[in-house]
Amino acid sequence: MTTVRSTHYRLRARDRRPTAPVRGVDLVRDGDTWTVRSCGPAAPAPAVFDGQEAAVAAYEERVRAGAVVDGMPGWTRSDVPGLPLAGYGYTSAVRIGPGWRMVHAERSLALGGPGPAQLEFDAPPRTVEEVVEAAAAQAADLTVLTGREDWLSAAASAFGAEREDWLRSGAGLHLVPTAVRVTAVSRVSGHTPAGDDHRIVVERELPEVPPPTRQEIEEYAATEIDAAHYPAAGEPPVPHLPVRIGPEPLPGPHLHFPGHRRPDPDHPEHTLGDEAALYDGAHRIAWVPITAATADALARAQRILAAELAPWTDTMLRVEAAERLRPHSRQTPADQAAALTRAVAGLLPDAGRAPLPPLHRAWRHADDHFTRWRDVILQLLLTRWAPADSAGRDHLIRWSHHGTRAHLHTTSRIPMQAIHRALAARPGQGTRTETTGE
Repeated sequence: MTTVRSTHYRLRARDRRPTAPVRGVDLVRDGDTWTVRSCGPAAPAPAVFDGQEAAVAAYEERVRAGAVVDGMPGWTRSDVPGLPLAGYGYTSAVRIGPGWRMVHAERSLALGGPGPAQLEFDAPPRTVEEVVEAAAAQAADLTVLTGREDWLSAAASAFGAEREDWLRSGAGLHLVPTAVRVTAVSRVSGHTPAGDDHRIVVERELPEVPPPTRQEIEEYAATEIDAAHYPAAGEPPVPHLPVRIGPEPLPGPHLHFPGHRRPDPDHPEHTLGDEAALYDGAHRIAWVPITAATADALARAQRILAAELAPWTDTMLRVEAAERLRPHSRQTPADQAAALTRAVAGLLPDAGRAPLPPLHRAWRHADDHFTRWRDVILQLLLTRWAPADSAGRDHLIRWSHHGTRAHLHTTSRIPMQAIHRALAARPGQGTRTETTGE
């Protein structure tokens, strides 16, 4: 009697998982008789065959049936190809300034099983080295996007000479990662004795991220609109809703264009705040602050900004109406959010047919100085366009901005490959690579 093939199970792992019901499978030959037998307290009865082909098939089937136990790899050593042979996990860290910060970790993974949730593979990875390489590439992509966002955010929050200081190449030292490190720990058969850890560490320097330009900072800050940016040539657009000038609201949806406010007599170097706003009766829905030197410049800016708001007006009105009903609703927050998504789905621009219309980040929600309508609408667009690979998803990617693109990958599960592809193929602009632009 000769053992021809054999698969073994590690009886107890270091996390003290229960003993496996089967701890090994053997393929045994005795003359012309072939036997598939299992060892262990719950082992099935031996199976006897007259031919080698049927016996091999039964052996491999039994080994595959025990390949995963309680979600973890079942075998330490096996001669059946394509099986998970050991568990592994990994962590990704980035170097910012002088220290390291962990940005992601996945544990209790199995080779041969589903790949790590945050990484992109065409097929399940077969080696830990594959995982490390993919994790390092992704960490580099995501940290460049989020680091650029942090740099812009810090610069946009500064004023005067302090903002100018953020234009230096070294100003983002404590914001933008300069290296990534991926550490993987596995118990892969063949690398080390059964049960021992096998550790792989990869560390890579990242390319230097250039400082943001003045224009990028001003666009990102988006706290107000300078009317001087709009040239005086040509007729401004005709408003898409009724317009009021005075303080008394009109019935139903309308625009409010307050008259120009003269410079503050106590501070002649400053101009008092002007604005344009969208109302629904007495309810203010959206508003944008404007800096204008003259009444004509203000009126022109108000009309141009109102035209930009037109494609999003119905969506804003529906969202705000739902918000007003929320305090009186008995639905759970999740049900309210789902109902709102369904209610506005037909009012969103069709990103599947054309690029999403622009919406300046300075447009703010209701009377809130901090919530931007662009961020509110992005959540609705994510529900509709993020789940499937489509032209709409590509348009959503281009409509987003620096840090949001990292969110599109980590939360909405849009592959980084899809993000890079969409940014590199903007219609009418040829092919280019862009990872951080607006």
